[in-house]
Amino acid sequence: MDAQGGNEASNLTREKILAALGALSNQLGERGITGEICLFRGTVMVLAFTARLATKDVDAVFQPTRTIREIARKVGEQLHLPSNWLNDGVKGYVSARHETTTGNLPQFHYLRLTRVQDAYLAATAEHLAAAHHLPIPDWVVDDARKLHRPWFASQLASLRAVLLLESPPTFRSRNLFVSENALTRV
Repeated sequence: MDAQGGNEASNLTREKILAALGALSNQLGERGITGEICLFRGTVMVLAFTARLATKDVDAVFQPTRTIREIARKVGEQLHLPSNWLNDGVKGYVSARHETTTGNLPQFHYLRLTRVQDAYLAATAEHLAAAHHLPIPDWVVDDARKLHRPWFASQLASLRAVLLLESPPTFRSRNLFVSENALTRV
């Protein structure tokens, strides 16, 4: 189940994520390596904005990839985390020119955390500004805030056609396909 629905055994809380990233940083330091992890989705909401209590995994793009993947597997075993607690499956959905920031993220001695200035955030900001008759922020129109491959809010093939039709224009223009009420559900 996801972080909102609640299977405690598979939820990664802020504390669990920080412990895992701290252990990862320490092991990188033992090897004389400094790594970088760019965080996405639920992890950003947990760590940067404290807008969620937990997430099911840490979606990220990281360097050095092979080393971090190896250490993450060991850390996961030591801390009894899901085998894919840190994964880079999101890399296919990231703009090649994405901007990153360290804003509001904790940092470690041998591990730099960043987050992307992402398409979903830009789509949300533009949608809400238009809905409330506010000026649309300049930063939302940057091409770096568009995905180069489509992202669907559901993996069910039967729902993709619905999402294609329902997705608000500010999301659709960024290759994001969500339900028409994506911003109104609690």
